[in-house]
Amino acid sequence: MLGNSLDARLLRPALLFTAITAVLALAACPKNVPQDKATGEDGKYKGAKPVELTPGTPGPAGEVSAEGEAKGIVTYPGGDRVDWKLIELPEGKAGTVKLKLSWVAPRPGLDLSFDVWNEWGRKLDGAKPKRQKKAKGTKKMTLENVKGKLYVEVYASNRGDAGKYKLAVEFAETPIAVVEVFDPSKLDVPDPPKLAAVPPPCDPNAIDKNNPECKGVNPPCDPAKPDPANPNCSGVYPPCGNPPDPNNPNCLAMFPDCDPMAIDPKNPKCKGVKPPPAKPTDGRIINVQIEGDQTTIVIDKGKKDGVERGWKGVVLDSNGRELPNGSFVVLTVRERQCSGKVKLTRDTVNGKKVQLTPP
Repeated sequence: MLGNSLDARLLRPALLFTAITAVLALAACPKNVPQDKATGEDGKYKGAKPVELTPGTPGPAGEVSAEGEAKGIVTYPGGDRVDWKLIELPEGKAGTVKLKLSWVAPRPGLDLSFDVWNEWGRKLDGAKPKRQKKAKGTKKMTLENVKGKLYVEVYASNRGDAGKYKLAVEFAETPIAVVEVFDPSKLDVPDPPKLAAVPPPCDPNAIDKNNPECKGVNPPCDPAKPDPANPNCSGVYPPCGNPPDPNNPNCLAMFPDCDPMAIDPKNPKCKGVKPPPAKPTDGRIINVQIEGDQTTIVIDKGKKDGVERGWKGVVLDSNGRELPNGSFVVLTVRERQCSGKVKLTRDTVNGKKVQLTPP
């Protein structure tokens, strides 16, 4: 009936045609490409691409006119069989619309067709499929006393059909004096053919696995019991419990501030906190051993003083300045001693002070 939604009226013929075509395709050729495998948003009427209309010169009585065109490609073998176009006629104007579909096919004999619907889901007319002899084709249509929005469905007529097309649109306002007054009581509208029921919209709060509209839909996240497997619960954590969970951001306030001098790995506030660098340590050389061209020096500082293997060290003169070739790396560390190697003589380093610095 006229009160039916645009969704149902526009989709019923397309769904019926698609279902019949799919059955025949499966019976004849199991490897046939689905007609909508590569289609875009304009493969459905909701994604219809607008056709821009350019105003023309007004008529003798001020009647408005407009024209425009749209281009595209439809291909059944390529999985992009259908393109929808939206024509918005000048607001508040009624008149004649002329449509012309012209196309070039990759080879002779391929056919394109188109149907026209109004914004209330009523089919106004259609250019039926017709086997072509050449690689080029043209189909025309004239619609009288139309207004508002028109939806044009351009499609490859049969399996194997494809073509690059141009849809030309011309609109000419009909003077008010000759516009036919629409009388709904005189309109005989037959009921459309019966089709399978359209699946209802998916309710996220009661997901039906048998409803194709529920594919990819997840329920709302329950903040009291967030489900880690539910994408809607990403970043949502439950209220902090007792004992507090260090991995729960809601429990962060339950933990004390991190002490850099005593970092607790179980305290989430210690994440990323590093202890302050150790301060340089002064020491004195208490033993010297000659090994080839290098001198091993033993210093009176070790683990008890916080010294670790890899620290840097320099030998100082009596004025506290670094001796040339007096830098070294701590190689061994004991409780109260450490050692390193320098290229200095025994007499130069014996009893000298050193300064040890963490790396």
